[in-house]
Amino acid sequence: MIFMKKVTRRDFLKGTAAGLGAAALANLPGASMLVKAAEAPEADWDEEYDVVVLGYGGAGANAAVAADEQGARVLLAEKAPEGEEGGNTAVSGQFVMATDDPDGLYDYLTTLMGKFRNWDPEAVRAYCEGCAENYSWMTGPMGGDPAIISPEEHPSAGMEANNKSWKLADGSEGNLTDPYRIGKTNYWYYCWDEFPEIPSSRHCLCLTATGSRFDRGYYNLCQAAVQARPIDVWFSSPGKKLITDAEGAVIGVIINKEGTNVKVKVNGGVVLACGGFEHNQEMVCSFLQMPYVHQQGGLYNDGDGIKMALGAGADLWHMSNSAGFTWTHKRPQLDTVSLFSGPNARTGIYVGLGGDRFMDESGATRHGRIDIGGRWISTPMPLPGRPEGPAKTANMKAPASVW
Repeated sequence: MIFMKKVTRRDFLKGTAAGLGAAALANLPGASMLVKAAEAPEADWDEEYDVVVLGYGGAGANAAVAADEQGARVLLAEKAPEGEEGGNTAVSGQFVMATDDPDGLYDYLTTLMGKFRNWDPEAVRAYCEGCAENYSWMTGPMGGDPAIISPEEHPSAGMEANNKSWKLADGSEGNLTDPYRIGKTNYWYYCWDEFPEIPSSRHCLCLTATGSRFDRGYYNLCQAAVQARPIDVWFSSPGKKLITDAEGAVIGVIINKEGTNVKVKVNGGVVLACGGFEHNQEMVCSFLQMPYVHQQGGLYNDGDGIKMALGAGADLWHMSNSAGFTWTHKRPQLDTVSLFSGPNARTGIYVGLGGDRFMDESGATRHGRIDIGGRWISTPMPLPGRPEGPAKTANMKAPASVW
């Protein structure tokens, strides 16, 4: 949710199009709400900034850096105490979306929508155009190392060993030729063609800051970029309310800084990068139709930003995409099935809050997605196993509250 002046919605979306593998940087309901801020009336302000960003995850860090790059005086306020910031980004896959062809990526993403049409073509188009700029952004303002982000040798750390999704950028065997437009072809790039039956999947690329995944690598890069700039950071400081003028334009925000409400005047805009509502069980029940979730990331994602946006006149939109969570608990010492195949295979089982096993981990999905109504969508509930059945699943038990 963005409230800005002198910046078009398309420009902002394009400029903050970075996405993370395994978890999107931001899925914000009401993204079509763009309010042009008016001049602030006389008020008893405690602080004044050009841009205030609420939420110090990947989206908030990138937004703060982008605003600083434009010469703005920036405040980055985070609900979590220092050391616990990062939201879902810190525990995500650490991949950043990229592409060599915005039109190709647009075709791929919109094809995955299938028969569903309740998405915003302008927002998706701007996102895809921004992805084409993410290599330059990541190796420029974000401070990433080109030798790692576009390596000359096949990455081998962690999950990347023998990973065939890494392609040599020389155009051989259907590979792309210099997809990052850096004037050479002897580097490797990651093609996230999870659905290769769609030809345009070859244009869905990902960048990694460390040559590996699930290592907090990209979020560490985000933190370093923020710390290298004169960006004020407040921890233990959740946003409480957007301040609007008589016409409904956002002109400030109330932030509870370590227990004290602070009224902040905002000259340029407020960016809500507060995450979703996966830690708010009431909202989970209302919007996801699930009895509960138990998340590993986003422990401070209580839906605060959504509530603030609603208070300023925004509408709800795609609420099922506003909760990034997992309700799993790993018990590697128990009999189980392999979650991955090959040399990097992991073992573990999925259990409910009471410790009861409630799914067949070998169920056939693609990154948790199943084909429903002509669209590959994320399933909030586990699938039954393949017809032949997996090995070692005799002890599965499903709590009634889950089903």
